[in-house]
Amino acid sequence: MTGNSSSAVTMTIAASNSGSGAGVIDMDADGAISVDAGAGLSLQGGAASDLTVSSGDLTIEAGGSSNKLVLKGDHASGVAIHLDANEGSSSEIHMEAGVLDMDATGAATLDAGGAIGITGAGVDINAGSGTLELTSSGAVDVNSAAFTLDGSTISLDASDDSNFSLAGNSSSAVQL
Repeated sequence: MTGNSSSAVTMTIAASNSGSGAGVIDMDADGAISVDAGAGLSLQGGAASDLTVSSGDLTIEAGGSSNKLVLKGDHASGVAIHLDANEGSSSEIHMEAGVLDMDATGAATLDAGGAIGITGAGVDINAGSGTLELTSSGAVDVNSAAFTLDGSTISLDASDDSNFSLAGNSSSAVQL
């Protein structure tokens, strides 16, 4: 359909069934199907839906410098967004961001079958008025140029022999 009018032209493709069955539109092609819109594009479904590719990458991009991509799930009491990238043990989710800001109104957990590394110009862990607990069945190793431990009470407990070594230089005293 081609329009040659100064007002909008609408083409409607509709399948309706006045009986008890559903009206269905099925599009098949031996080649590609292209849908190009000079303005917005809206696809809506009234039931579970999918967009699947059997080969090649799938790109969803908001390409403008001030555009964003919104993935929103409205499940009120369970998994609202599920990112599934565990086809193999080397499958990964790779995120790149100028700033990464993650918020949770409830508890947040990060679980891994291997090591977790956090690297940055500084790492700030703030438990607020809650408890910060570091638990390991292995060793806990803290290394730094300077180490400050402040607390209204400090308790160091060991179930085996322990060693505290302090070394001062000519201009400082060593106290324990």
